[in-house]
This record gives sequence, structure tokens and C-alpha cells, in this order.
Amino acid sequence: MVEDDKNLREVLAYNLRREGYRVLTVAYGKEAVQLAYAEQPDLVILDLMLPDLSGFEVCRMFHRQLTMPILMVSTCEEEVDKLLGLELGADDYLIKPFCFRELLARVHTQLRRVEMLRLPDPLTLAPTISNEPPKPSDLPDLPPLLQNYLCCYENSQMAELRTIALLIFSSLRVCYRS
Repeated sequence: MVEDDKNLREVLAYNLRREGYRVLTVAYGKEAVQLAYAEQPDLVILDLMLPDLSGFEVCRMFHRQLTMPILMVSTCEEEVDKLLGLELGADDYLIKPFCFRELLARVHTQLRRVEMLRLPDPLTLAPTISNEPPKPSDLPDLPPLLQNYLCCYENSQMAELRTIALLIFSSLRVCYRS
């Protein structure tokens, strides 16, 4: 979290930690850039108005090599500020003052998107149809219970089981027939 207002920074960090998040905090943009490159955070909450660099500059520096989502927070309500922040790489923009629950919901949303991008391709996890029933060692990326379950069926049922595995590993993703 990059926030120059000490009280706000401490309150937000305290509440995020209570929600189970590991929170690193800094007050300056240059510190934020150094810390982000060193720690590779899952998400950055970035104030727009910082003492040394603007949040816009920090956002631009982050997006040169880092891919984590950025939630920009600011007292600037102007449409041009919001649009510029989003154009420079912020994934969301929240206007101060805000309630913690809204910030938390936005943090959850961004982290859920990151997690979805990290999921393996379900087609590579689903068992393939062959002449031989699969062995658990053929399905290393599946949970052991599902490995054993799939290995108990005859080839005639493998198409249905492959479809089931595809759906299991594709939750919250769009699947196409092809």
C-alpha cells in the first residue's frame, strides 16, 4: 500500500491484516517502486497524491515490468484524473473518502481476477481419451481422489468423465464446444 497519510495508511493496513492479508506499506513513490520490484506483491493500493512522485508516475513505472493489479485511491474526483489513472495502468479507481468494505470488495475482485489468470488451462488437466484406461500417474495435476475416480472407468465412459473434469477445472470460465 502506497499512502502518504499515516493515519489512513495504518487504519487500512490494520483492517486488511485482520482480513488475513499480508500488507506492506510505504509513504513515498520511490519506496513503492523499490518495494514492488523486490516483493512482487499480488496487488497495490496506490494513492494518487504522494510527496515525491505522483501516483500516475508510480503506476507507469510499475507497468514497465510488473503485472500486479493497481487500485488507485484519490481525493481527485475529476473524470480526467480517473481516466488518466486507468489509461496508465490502474485496474480500478476509488475516490476518497470511501468505506473500508468497498475497498475490501474491490481488493477481493482484483485478486480473484489474478487467481483466475493463474489457473492452469483446463484442457491440459482433463484426461485424454485413449484405448487404455488412465493410471493415476497419467493424471498428475488432478487431485488424488479425482485421479482414482477417473481410473476406475472403462473407455466408453471417458468422454463423459473428461467433460466433467473440464467443467470442474473451468469454474468461473467460459467453455466452448470446440
